[in-house]
Amino acid sequence: MTAMIRLPVLKFENPVLTKEMRVRMRGSRAYWVLSGYLTFLSLILFFNYYHWWENALNAGGFSSGSRIGQEIFQWISITQAFLVVFITPAITSGAITIEKEQRTLEMLAMTRLSRSSIILGKILSSVGFMALLILSSLPLTSICFFLGGVSPEQVVSSYLLMLCGCLLTASIGIVWSTLSSSSSLSIAATYATLLIALPVMAILVAIMQEARIAIVSDWMWILLGLYGLTGLERESSLENDFLNVWNLSHFYGMSLPGWLVTLIVYGLTSLLLCLVAAAHLELHPERSAPRLRLATLSLLIVHCFFLFGARFSIYGSLAPYDFSMYAASSPLPVLLVYPMLFILLMTPVFGSGILSRKSLARPGRYLLQGWTPVGWRAGTLASGLPFLLLLMLLSLLMYGGSFLLIGQPGAFISGAPQIPGKPASVITAIPHLQILREIVFTMTAAILGIYSVSFTLSLILRNRWAVMVLMYVLLLALLIAPAVSYASLGSLSGILSGSELLIHLFYLNPLASVAETIFRASPPDYKQYLLFGSYPSWMITTVCYLFITGFAIILSVAVVVLRRKYETPVPDMPETLKRETL
Repeated sequence: MTAMIRLPVLKFENPVLTKEMRVRMRGSRAYWVLSGYLTFLSLILFFNYYHWWENALNAGGFSSGSRIGQEIFQWISITQAFLVVFITPAITSGAITIEKEQRTLEMLAMTRLSRSSIILGKILSSVGFMALLILSSLPLTSICFFLGGVSPEQVVSSYLLMLCGCLLTASIGIVWSTLSSSSSLSIAATYATLLIALPVMAILVAIMQEARIAIVSDWMWILLGLYGLTGLERESSLENDFLNVWNLSHFYGMSLPGWLVTLIVYGLTSLLLCLVAAAHLELHPERSAPRLRLATLSLLIVHCFFLFGARFSIYGSLAPYDFSMYAASSPLPVLLVYPMLFILLMTPVFGSGILSRKSLARPGRYLLQGWTPVGWRAGTLASGLPFLLLLMLLSLLMYGGSFLLIGQPGAFISGAPQIPGKPASVITAIPHLQILREIVFTMTAAILGIYSVSFTLSLILRNRWAVMVLMYVLLLALLIAPAVSYASLGSLSGILSGSELLIHLFYLNPLASVAETIFRASPPDYKQYLLFGSYPSWMITTVCYLFITGFAIILSVAVVVLRRKYETPVPDMPETLKRETL
């Protein structure tokens, strides 16, 4: 008898995805949304074309077809990006809260589906519907091909970026949906997040356009290349080279399209947010800690790799000469400001949590366990500090590895790599190792201080969300208040607000100290108003945060002693009852 060989069939089945897609496409609402979406885009296209027609009649010619093709494509892309940001939260923000309100989440959790499968089904159904809306506009976009000025690669990259932006927006909505108790609260929180992020980005762009320091301004433009904002044009061709660096073929000596960078960054960010949402649905969220930390680690690695690659691309043979001459005059360590900001923003997340009675019974052993593999796998609060220090060490290693990728490892000591085919005189020599050492001291002390304060507040408040909100408000104040006080110094409003005292908060702003260390040749103007203005800021910042760390440790010990003394311990559950409960 002939043996029958059965080949395995790869089959993707997700009941949540199937149910959501069927429900979403039934009824008339989906088709009304699709019709309204296309009608709005058609009106934008009509008015844009009509405006061009009127201008062409007044000018007496119709020879600008390629220009109108580019303008129509830009307007369609911008309008679709706005609609994606506007529509997606309304679809995803209620994905989990609806299950809570209908009392079906418990039944869904009792099925054999994992929490990740539930989140995946919810988010794919939302993104799938938005993809249908986005792809339905392709006939309108095809008009641009007849007019000219638009390449197929531009269309493909634009639609891919819109789909990734849709995935990122949907991930934000799904996170708030798992955290909120009602759909209205979830939708409001999602739109508030987007309304905060978009104006901050707009303010950042405005600041860069008005910045007086060209080097800092242009490197901030390169930072926006991580998020797909490389299509913005500036006045000079030299400044446009900073934006186009993502599209040049000398990126670490590789040929890499700029839109691929944004796809990877958006994809990893969306993955991290989905893991956060899935972890919140778990009965034991701490079990998801290894995956969350691995995703955070991967996101930082990707940011550093592409950001450093954009900077070190000037040391390739294909870099424009003027661009290399100009960029070589800026200190290399300026690239470390963004990873340090990333780590500072992650500190309240990994420095806050809920401490159990068992951990408070032996606090010393609990803190030491955080440095072991067991503590890392368990995702304990004590393992947050070593993880943050690992992120900082990894950023420095990625920075050092960039010198290896351009084939000049010895330049790490001097901080002055040689540009192929360019004279060595264009490179500004700086005390590279000394700057890196001072940055490490400053950031280590800042991480210790912020983590210690978060840990102490977790002991006192016993509410992780309250601690995180409080710490982010505090961080925002430390980053913004000194600059505002310096700007209002000498005015009546500044005198009433006590700007002479608030300006000393520059010492608690680690990024300001890092920037002063990097640009040591031109100290900032606010130094003359500081109490210890004659001393390097990194020294004062390090001492201040070490003092804050010591004070937080003393306060934590006092809180632990008081809780163990005055709180009534909960008796352990009998062993027989434990077995019956399980």
